[in-house]
Amino acid sequence: MVIILPKPVGTNRDNFGERMFLYFYRIWDKFRYKHEDKSEIVAAEIYTYKGNSGKDKRYVYQLPELENEILIYNFKTINVEKIELERIKD
Repeated sequence: MVIILPKPVGTNRDNFGERMFLYFYRIWDKFRYKHEDKSEIVAAEIYTYKGNSGKDKRYVYQLPELENEILIYNFKTINVEKIELERIKD
């Protein structure tokens, strides 16, 4: 399954990692339990703009009163800027 969620560059990315986690969990929950589909699900972000600003790779959930993180969600990222086109084969 491939799901594309377009997002214009330059919009507020403060909670992007959190939204990636929410999208992943909602899809995983729906297919894993409602449809009893045990397929693997991978969320990935494709960055198409230059620079490193806002290029999150994970979401961390932590409560201020606790020292350690409660949840760390790492998602796949693809940075188009760093793809070496010469290495892509037919």
